[in-house]
Amino acid sequence: EDFMRHAVPPFMLLPLVSPFLLLWGEKPNWESIYNPVESVSNNSTITNQVSSQDAVLLQPIWNYLLENHFDFISHFLFPAVLGLICFIITCIYFTVKDLTHDLNTKTQPEHFPTVKDMLEAAVPQLLIYFVANTASWFLFPWRVPLPLVAPTLWRFILEVITCTIVGDLLIYISHRTMHIVPFLRKHIHSVHHKYHHPFSWAGGWVHPLEDAIVIGCQLVFPMCMIDCHPFSMWVFLALWVIFLVEEHSGHDVWWSPYQFLPEGGGGAVPHDIHHVKPLKNFGFVLTVWDQMFGTYEAPEVKPQSSSSSSSS
Repeated sequence: EDFMRHAVPPFMLLPLVSPFLLLWGEKPNWESIYNPVESVSNNSTITNQVSSQDAVLLQPIWNYLLENHFDFISHFLFPAVLGLICFIITCIYFTVKDLTHDLNTKTQPEHFPTVKDMLEAAVPQLLIYFVANTASWFLFPWRVPLPLVAPTLWRFILEVITCTIVGDLLIYISHRTMHIVPFLRKHIHSVHHKYHHPFSWAGGWVHPLEDAIVIGCQLVFPMCMIDCHPFSMWVFLALWVIFLVEEHSGHDVWWSPYQFLPEGGGGAVPHDIHHVKPLKNFGFVLTVWDQMFGTYEAPEVKPQSSSSSSSS
């Protein structure tokens, strides 16, 4: 009875079958590794392996990346750099909204961060990320072999969706655990809850141990478990970071999961509640897990701006 009272809309359960589709589907042949000495545009291996129109759709993009940016994308730290770029760009997007006091999307119009707030959160993070990534990039120039063949469009979509679902479940579990275990709540997760009215740069303000758990549980584990194609992995990583910033932005933008998944999407609107009521709304991209396990609290009133601010 308790489960049924918090049950999710049936259509929201449909994406949960995607991991099984990947397991039952034919394993793609990604054993042929790209050799930068040989041009991919004339490689017969690609011609033999790309047999369907579906596979051809992403192959030109993959060819371009291999031929023009191989040294960059084959570095084992490329995903970290990609995530950092997405983090900075998305934070700047919301910083502009905060500096201009954009009331069209603000979830709590009476709580805009000050310039001091944003600088205190942004500067230490940027210094750490830049120094750590730059030093590691040159100290550990390790290369990752990249496949010659791109994923089919269908495989690509399934991999991104599956990583999102698995990562979202793991963030629910790890996040809720952080609140349930007193030591973790008091000494680790409390760093993040310094902000009761979150803004973009506050999303990355976490204890180093929690940061490691976040990266391991939400990103590394799903991608390794599913054995995704690098292209799928990079797209998933970029979207994940963008939504992480959006969730803590304090703005209800048109591209938030809360907008395009109105019955089960997460984002800034439901997550704002969590920073006021810490035992509610642990989810991230989805609120499915909160609805299933009885920790969901729906926003009382949807911000009136969202539908009218599609240009945001």
